[in-house]
Amino acid sequence: MIYENASARHLGFARIVVFGVLLVRLLLDPLEQLANFPFGAFLPHGPLQFIPDAWMNSLLAAGHLFAFKWIYAGVLLLCLVGAGPRCPVMLTAICGTVFYDGLAKGFGGHINHQELIVTHCAILLVLFPCYDGLSVNHLIRRKDRNTATTQQLAAYRLALRALCFWITLTYFFVGLARISSSGAKGYFTNTINFYALQQSLRWGYWDVSLARHLLDQKWLQILLSVSFPLATLLEIAAPLAVFIRKLTIPIVLSLLVFHTMIFLFMNFFFWQNMVLLSLFFAAFVGRETEQRCDEASGSGIVFSG
Repeated sequence: MIYENASARHLGFARIVVFGVLLVRLLLDPLEQLANFPFGAFLPHGPLQFIPDAWMNSLLAAGHLFAFKWIYAGVLLLCLVGAGPRCPVMLTAICGTVFYDGLAKGFGGHINHQELIVTHCAILLVLFPCYDGLSVNHLIRRKDRNTATTQQLAAYRLALRALCFWITLTYFFVGLARISSSGAKGYFTNTINFYALQQSLRWGYWDVSLARHLLDQKWLQILLSVSFPLATLLEIAAPLAVFIRKLTIPIVLSLLVFHTMIFLFMNFFFWQNMVLLSLFFAAFVGRETEQRCDEASGSGIVFSG
């Protein structure tokens, strides 16, 4: 399996990646512009359904949305740098993320799986000591900064493997859903070419749309037709990247190529997924070596910085 030599730094890097993605996503979103929509068009999702309409109407005012955005951004920044009491700060960030997801999509928006998986990863991190490395708290607490007990090392391994497995599991479910809904016959039709052409003609924030002239490019039609079943097999096999180290890099690189093709030809930029895939590469970087074990006290294992 990956992360046999997981350390506090690896888990700290995972925290930076997850909360960094959440922060960038928020900063790219002109959230305060939701105040321009009529409140009657707002459809609450999840926990927002339990907020009274009068309160929700007030929360959708431009000033309140602006205040929420920057308070939420500040909490995400604390999580990113690993500052403050871990559980209260991270739980506040999770509540803000759930509220933001429901708020931003309440006017008919679509929450896709790349947004949900980041939220899930943030929730998983709350359960583990992700402030132990690459954090402000760790820098302040200099005593025993290079030591880790066997229990801590086990927690780091479990956390990182759980994160990576959950990320790949979303690919598995997408591939499985595609097969179960359309069967094998969908791979012997022009379904993928039609879908690529349709999506390329729609407006997108990240607009490339190289498939707009798909009907005039036979080579591109063949490329998409061949890659369609291969992409499904890749999605089904994605969890193997966690359990078989030799397959980790090939599968993750293939997923990055897969996302690049989706971006170029279907106008969907799954940048959040692509950033999260960096957690798999991190498993092969910065592997710390064991120096000694205090067998007399059994207190833990010392690692080189």
